[in-house]
Amino acid sequence: MNSSIMANVKRAFTGEAKDLVNPYVQVSFAGLTGKTNVKKASYNPVWNEQLVFTEMFPPLCQRIKIQLRDADPMKPAIIGTHYIDLKQISNDGEKGFLPTYGPSFVHLYGSTRDYNLLDQHSNLNTGLGEGVSYRARLLIAIRTEITDNVELFADKNVEVEPTLPICESSYCKTDGFFLFATVLEASMLDKKICDRSVYFELSMGNAGNSLDGHNESATNNMDDDEDPVSIDTTAYNSTTSACKPITHDKNHFYLPYWDYKPCMDVRAWFPDLRRRMYNSNMIAKITERMEVGLAETNLLLEEEDPTAEVKLRGVLEEVASSCNKYVTITKGALVGPGTGKTKLDKERIKLCQREVESIGNMSRNLRALVTKSSMKERYKTAQNYLAKLKFLIEDPQHALPDVFVWMIANGKRVAYHRLDARDLIYSTIEEETGIFCGKVQTVFLKLPGKQADGPAGWHVRAKLS
Repeated sequence: MNSSIMANVKRAFTGEAKDLVNPYVQVSFAGLTGKTNVKKASYNPVWNEQLVFTEMFPPLCQRIKIQLRDADPMKPAIIGTHYIDLKQISNDGEKGFLPTYGPSFVHLYGSTRDYNLLDQHSNLNTGLGEGVSYRARLLIAIRTEITDNVELFADKNVEVEPTLPICESSYCKTDGFFLFATVLEASMLDKKICDRSVYFELSMGNAGNSLDGHNESATNNMDDDEDPVSIDTTAYNSTTSACKPITHDKNHFYLPYWDYKPCMDVRAWFPDLRRRMYNSNMIAKITERMEVGLAETNLLLEEEDPTAEVKLRGVLEEVASSCNKYVTITKGALVGPGTGKTKLDKERIKLCQREVESIGNMSRNLRALVTKSSMKERYKTAQNYLAKLKFLIEDPQHALPDVFVWMIANGKRVAYHRLDARDLIYSTIEEETGIFCGKVQTVFLKLPGKQADGPAGWHVRAKLS
């Protein structure tokens, strides 16, 4: 994307305002690379194109690399990168399925959206390191077909073909989401910024981004007789009031939040795919309790404590009970609000139910086999069950974008904290609720990108409660 300098240069040459990005999508797989056509000057491009890769199955390559790029002749750039693991979108078991995905949005993260001429965090846009800002989203779908035509494999290439547009409402419903946070305390502020006005910003996707969020398109793609769609920027109060840090000893700085605590909120509309997050949360909670229990068992084993046997039995019994509850909840929630309708949604929930139910049954059977002489062997078997559960946690299809908390000093972003949206999602069922939802937590803000690496990055920039 273009910096403000580039934008002014372009405007001087062309004499008109245009969207300052020429996007296209590049996909790499099994040594082959294909790309869509370039959409000139568009913040909201629509391609309706498919890239067809011809490759032997099963492929040796296990990852698909998807990049959104800017074909700007002055400053070509990568906007965002996402990797899709074939193991997460397919299954080679008896009731398995070929790689499939979507239609679903992929959320892209990377460097901050200020688009300076020299972007010191540009490596984040290539998928290296933790993205510090929301960059864009792509609506994609993946389908695999097996063919008997051997001649197709003689010359491996990538074909670009037009395809029918996707009706977004057919696979998900859009709904409103409300994100709320109260800052109870802001302390341990970095000395370097304590002579500036400081405030905090809460954002989810572009919603709430007060500095460099939504880019209004200069072109109107609607018919002349239609009313233009307006962006309601009053739908949220995503920032705290700016104020200068204070100190009593010139070493420890904090913001004067006394009796009145600042609140931030964001209201935004997103595809309602809560069930993906609910499913991940339920499996994650089973996994976390099992991992803690096995860690405690291991300590008892190392100390040759005779209660290790009882502890392992208790852990396995709890896992069996939790797995049974998971199956009961998910079988009663196969339809309704927030349920994904893609093929992968349906195949994944069936896979999770089978695997979790199987692990629950095996854990109950293993519990009966735990003896003093077989403790170490049974412990290793339980660790294998834990690894299987961990693999099921993350859904390859995204739901809500991640949440960012930024500290801004004199209009510049200086430190941040990133939260997974599923850790904050609310549900009436406790097992589905995010671990941080409605709870007071302490977060430590850090520098973005490479600045957070090495000894300089270990310094806490701010502590929020």
